[in-house]
Amino acid sequence: MAVALPEGLEPVTARLPVAKHVFAIGDRQAGNVEQVTVRPRPWRPVFLVVADGSLEAPAFSSPKATATRGQILQFGIDVPGPAGLRALKLRMTGPAGEDAPWFARTLIIEKSQTQLDLPIAYNERKGNWKITATDLYTGSVGSAGFSVE
Repeated sequence: MAVALPEGLEPVTARLPVAKHVFAIGDRQAGNVEQVTVRPRPWRPVFLVVADGSLEAPAFSSPKATATRGQILQFGIDVPGPAGLRALKLRMTGPAGEDAPWFARTLIIEKSQTQLDLPIAYNERKGNWKITATDLYTGSVGSAGFSVE
């Protein structure tokens, strides 16, 4: 069953001079294409990311995967792919698998590798934690674990 668009909201096709990797934010990856068609949504913009190459999932590195309370744990975040700004949504889950909203943030990074400082509170729960980074352009996810002692 096709959903009727409000009057004037017909699909829009963008044609590129050469094939590029196109991502419709919040939708699907269009891939390496010379044209992409998007369906407008009432009162909501459609954002496209056009890149020279594919964009890979974010990856974490940490010289130390154990933190003590009151310490700042440092992670490297690597987002391989073409240069330019990348938006990442960071989320944390605690030892029981519950969300930790006080750690949630969105990062916009320019370099392919950056450092994230994660302050651990003096009264933080001990146990194994997980940090997840979701690339807002592609929807790809990277994660890492660490423990609080």
